[in-house]
Amino acid sequence: MLDNLNFYFSSVVRILPRSMRANIKVEDIVAAHQNLLDMTPNQAILTFIEMLKSWPLFGSTLFEVSQSYTTSLPKLLFLAINQKGVSLLEMKTFDILESHDFTEVVHSSPAIKSIMIVVGHMATGSKYMFNSNQAYEIAHLIKDYIDELQARCVIPRARPESLYQSNRVSSVYIDDHTFETLQTLV
Repeated sequence: MLDNLNFYFSSVVRILPRSMRANIKVEDIVAAHQNLLDMTPNQAILTFIEMLKSWPLFGSTLFEVSQSYTTSLPKLLFLAINQKGVSLLEMKTFDILESHDFTEVVHSSPAIKSIMIVVGHMATGSKYMFNSNQAYEIAHLIKDYIDELQARCVIPRARPESLYQSNRVSSVYIDDHTFETLQTLV
């Protein structure tokens, strides 16, 4: 048994960063490994993926953004977008400062190098202004996630005649009106 503990301990030292080693008990790793021994490789992979999916930033696309709209947030931060919603992260530590589900995102509007995202209510909700060279990509990703969640009936669709009553507006403005650009969008 002691040889097994030494094997696990040497693995922890070899694999984990120093900052994480103090928080990890070798006994916990042994117990987790014992639970996986009776699984097939496919079952172990599926179990691992399910565990990853429980992480709040699983599947996120990170965008480096800057903002000067509010003093309650750092000037430089990451905007993380995943299937659950949008999160604002502290740049050095990746700590989540704020998270909003897509049910809360009521408007996203990009310009050439900036994007405005409104959370809550269109008139009284929280407004975020971010500067980024990827503003259009951010807006398209938000729109794609919202469209997919609406198609799956996870979040309600906004009917055109009741767009403002349902409090959801999503728009993407294109500065380039060439035929190739418009054809790509269709």
